[in-house]
Amino acid sequence: MLKFDFSQINYLAVLVASVAAFVAGFIYYMPGVMGNLWVKALGKDPHEFTNSPMLSMLLNFLLTIITAIALDLIFISMGTQTIADGLVISAVIGVFIMAANMLGDYLFSNAKFSLFLIQGTYRLITMLILAAVLMMWR
Repeated sequence: MLKFDFSQINYLAVLVASVAAFVAGFIYYMPGVMGNLWVKALGKDPHEFTNSPMLSMLLNFLLTIITAIALDLIFISMGTQTIADGLVISAVIGVFIMAANMLGDYLFSNAKFSLFLIQGTYRLITMLILAAVLMMWR
């Protein structure tokens, strides 16, 4: 029977992984990286984002922590031992679960495919960063 043992989670690793992923997201969505393309894909004016997004950022960080905990539970339950294995597992989750579900949402909402690519790539990068950091602490 599959059991999730929360006592085996390294919560410091979860926090460090979440911070690393959050910093990567900050860089990824900078105007000179993907930010301008993201705003364009949203069909918004960059000036619409002048309000401080602190609450959204805080909630996103908390969701990243939850994702890191879930990913670590998967690694623990599978007996994942190497960084490479962790990266493969997180890539499979990122592409075949997260991105596949996201694409369905984008198709029904008639969002631009470029928006899916930008946000889906970010989700995959996040999963890979979380996996790398979590596995380095094993």
